[in-house]
Amino acid sequence: MNRPLTMAAFAAGLAVVCWTAAGYIGHSPVALGVTLIIAAAYLAGALELLSFDRATRSLRQTLNTLSSPPAELGGWLAQLPPSLQNPVRLRIEGERTGLPAPVLTPYLVGLLVLLGMLGTFLGMVLTLNGAFVALEHTTDLQAIRSALAAPVKGLGVAFGTSIAGVAASAMLGLMSVLCRRARLQAAQQLEARIATTLREFSLTHQRQQTFRALQGQAEVLPRLVDALQSMMDQLNQRSEQSATQLAAAQAQFHDEARASYTGLAAAVDQSLKDSLSASARLAGEALQPAVEATMRAIAAETTALQSQVADTVTRHLNGVSARFDDSISQVSARWTTAVDAHTQGSTELVRQLQHTLDAHARKLEQDASTFLESIGHNHTDLCRQLAERTTGLARETGKQQQQLIAAIETQLDALGKRVDAGAQQAAQAWQAAASQQTLTNSQLGERLEATLTHVTNAFAEQSARLANTLHEQAQSLQAGLASRDDLRLATQQAALDAMTTAAQQSWQDAASHASAEQNRICSKLEETAQRIATHTEAQTAATLSQVSQLMQTAAEAPRAAADVIIQLRQELSASIARDNEMLVERSRIMETMGGLLDAINHAATEQRAAIDALVGTAADLLERTTNTLQTRVDAEASRMGELASQLDGSAVEVASLGEAMSAAVEQFGTASAQLAGNLQRIEEALDKSLNRSDEQMAYYVAQAREIIDLSMMSQQRIVDDLQQIKNRPAALADEV
Repeated sequence: MNRPLTMAAFAAGLAVVCWTAAGYIGHSPVALGVTLIIAAAYLAGALELLSFDRATRSLRQTLNTLSSPPAELGGWLAQLPPSLQNPVRLRIEGERTGLPAPVLTPYLVGLLVLLGMLGTFLGMVLTLNGAFVALEHTTDLQAIRSALAAPVKGLGVAFGTSIAGVAASAMLGLMSVLCRRARLQAAQQLEARIATTLREFSLTHQRQQTFRALQGQAEVLPRLVDALQSMMDQLNQRSEQSATQLAAAQAQFHDEARASYTGLAAAVDQSLKDSLSASARLAGEALQPAVEATMRAIAAETTALQSQVADTVTRHLNGVSARFDDSISQVSARWTTAVDAHTQGSTELVRQLQHTLDAHARKLEQDASTFLESIGHNHTDLCRQLAERTTGLARETGKQQQQLIAAIETQLDALGKRVDAGAQQAAQAWQAAASQQTLTNSQLGERLEATLTHVTNAFAEQSARLANTLHEQAQSLQAGLASRDDLRLATQQAALDAMTTAAQQSWQDAASHASAEQNRICSKLEETAQRIATHTEAQTAATLSQVSQLMQTAAEAPRAAADVIIQLRQELSASIARDNEMLVERSRIMETMGGLLDAINHAATEQRAAIDALVGTAADLLERTTNTLQTRVDAEASRMGELASQLDGSAVEVASLGEAMSAAVEQFGTASAQLAGNLQRIEEALDKSLNRSDEQMAYYVAQAREIIDLSMMSQQRIVDDLQQIKNRPAALADEV
């Protein structure tokens, strides 16, 4: 209905302007020019109102065709004119902004009136100027009347521009009011659509959706806590199951390791016995000629030594007897000389001392006979004692030599038995090892043959050195005996004792030297066994791989826990990311809630950081536990290598290994308990974080409610202001 009225008003205004301009053609160029300007301004306003009306009609047609909510607001707004897209979007989103109004038309309405008045003023100026000229140059009344007639007629022409301007302004204002009325009706229809069809795009609806989403999130958080609790329970159960499985696997591993190392010890023992038996047999065969030659040389030297000692003792006895006879003869001669001198000197005293001399002579004779008898007895006793001592010395020397020979034979027999026993043990160990590792045995056989050859050569050299040492000691003993031949019989026993002591010490040194050589040979054999153990590490590699698998199995439980925690963190991160996206979308809708949404995002980031820190702590703890367990496994593996080098007496060490592995299992159980405690603390921290998140969420919801109330109040104020602004054009129209 507005469109016909608008067209009628436009036609009426244009007709008045054209009629006024037609009256000025050929009479008043100034008025005609002003009228044409009025017509141009009128047409410019009409064109703006025409575009304004087209936009209004397009909006109404689009609203009339809207029966259901569009899939996308931007696509629906693209149907509207560009000048209405942004205002309509703001109105739909909840901003209380008005639709655009004509810009030039209100100005042109006033301009048309002013242009009409301008034409009137120009006409009056020209008219009054003509009247002034007529009155100034004419004094005749009739001439004055005729001169004033044209200016008075010109006044009517001058007021014609005012009529055209006022008529054009009135019609243009009427068209503006009609277009505004149509725009207001379209705005009311748009409000009705916003309340119904386009409600889901409004800010109020989105606020309600946000509030509902926050409520749903608050309802989901308890279920999330329950899920986390159940997950922690499952983790605890898995940890307990892993600990049980690990204990069973450790026990099985202990049994398998004990059986494996027992078999390995038996195999190596048998191999060592075989090897040592062969090496001892070869060494015995190599040493037998040297030992027999040495024993023959020792026997020959002992026989020669005994003959030399007997000759020396005989010579000493003969010399002692000769010297004793000389001493007796000298004593007899001296006594005879003394008696003769005494007889010659005492001739004068014979008489006086005849009786005394007789007594003294008898006594002297008795003493002499007694002395001679005692000397004879002493000489006999001395000879007998010398003979007994010589016989005893020879007997003791023979016994000592026999004892020395027996000790040497015993040591050699013991050495041979030990070598035979070691050889048998090595032979058995090598035989068992040969059944298990043929390729390794060939290499080890070559190395062992070289080692045994070296040991045999070294043993032969040591035996030769020992024989040389014995020979040198025998020579030194013979030289010592020869040097002691000139000593007295009183020092003979001491010399023989010293010689015996020296011989015993020498034999002891020789025995210690032989023992040292035997120890060195044993050390060589131990080095050979260590080399064998080095090559048998290939067999223990399988066992170590089983240990690694067990350790890996033991480490899979903490890794599974870490994976579950990482998955939980990813889910929480995804949930937080979705919340962030929702918060970003809300921030686009309402800038005033940006601070609140930023605070929620910051709180969620802090919660995520706290969870990441807790998960990192748990991961670090798991990694440290795994590293500790791996270190202990490596230590136990190194101990296993050391035990493999000492397999000849590894029963006790295997038991200690079992105890160490039990201790490792206990420590792993302790670490698992600590891990469970740490997971419990993580659960408590998550509960605290969730409680804090609930409190923050409640606080944010309260703030959101306050902001929504404030927004509603501000919107109400905006509606009131818009109503006041809407009433202003009517008041202006009334004033015009």
